[in-house]
Amino acid sequence: MEKVNLLIDGRTFANWMDIEIRLSLDRFDAVRFTASFEPARAEFRKIFEPFTFKPIKVLVGGSAIFNGTMVCVDPRVDASGSTVEIQAYSRPGVLCDCTPGVGVVPSETTPTEFTKLSLLQIAKQLCELFNIEVELQGDQGPVFNRVAIKPDEDIHSFLVTLAKQRNLVMTNTPDGKLLFWSSNPGGGVSLPVVQFVEGVPPLTKVTPTFSPQSYYSQITAIAPTKVGKPGGRSTYLNPMLHRTHAFRPNSFRCDDTDRAGARQAAKARMGRMFANAVSYTIDDVPTWRDSDRKLWTPNTIMTLLAPSAMVYAESELLIREVALKQTAESETASFELVLPGAFSGEAPVRLPWREGA
Repeated sequence: MEKVNLLIDGRTFANWMDIEIRLSLDRFDAVRFTASFEPARAEFRKIFEPFTFKPIKVLVGGSAIFNGTMVCVDPRVDASGSTVEIQAYSRPGVLCDCTPGVGVVPSETTPTEFTKLSLLQIAKQLCELFNIEVELQGDQGPVFNRVAIKPDEDIHSFLVTLAKQRNLVMTNTPDGKLLFWSSNPGGGVSLPVVQFVEGVPPLTKVTPTFSPQSYYSQITAIAPTKVGKPGGRSTYLNPMLHRTHAFRPNSFRCDDTDRAGARQAAKARMGRMFANAVSYTIDDVPTWRDSDRKLWTPNTIMTLLAPSAMVYAESELLIREVALKQTAESETASFELVLPGAFSGEAPVRLPWREGA
């Protein structure tokens, strides 16, 4: 099995019973583990004191893959004994909980209005008081003319809205930085990390999920009229549905962009529509590593052939999230997969359940 080292507040904690590490393309990474509950030990009570937000790091095979914050401490008692379950999120996870630092103590204040600044510049200003570094992998596009975060709006939601307009997704780096990056579009840009085939180990179980009510024939972005700048709208067609008789339009306002950016916003929304409309889950793969001995990671491509899951031809799929699980008896990986291009604004060339384009 993989050697997993868990550090809490800089000190190794070895008495955990099981652990799950979730690594994601467009969400913040998370860790969950359980341990025997030892309330009689003063050291144990100090380590797992609620509301202390202690730092947690996880290393796999000696390499750091998670740098986060302890959030939930849940003791549990049942007929089998007493345990405590710990949940942690990556350091930028605090941005999901908190609003801008307005009128905070000390007297430093986070700005709430931004004029002629790039996505990276805005994120750095919002993250400064939290001591969170920001990293960019990809093209962040033009500056935003003027955007403002509401005093009661969480920082994560605000930055996600801006990132979508620049065709980027937001997650974190293994060392706990906030990360904006481009999604892997597939199509031969990178080689698949694995080829899964139904009935051939290590593939054991594939579950498709379809959400037809999130699927549209066309998406329209509406940019509002502003002083000195005309508004406008741009429509992006779903090539997989528009040619049929199904008419399912969807429109949205993109208040933070101008007429020129509406096209890109509509295209990005179309890509995310495919991510929301169809996904696949692969469970219980008995290894944490691919054939090159690299840990499974999000934003990489795999291929899947699974007729029982309506994947009738070998199809490229994008790893959106991977969950690495270990107990004393077993070690498995599970995957959430979406269509390539779902987070890069590209419509798929072919759908897995169709023979042709």
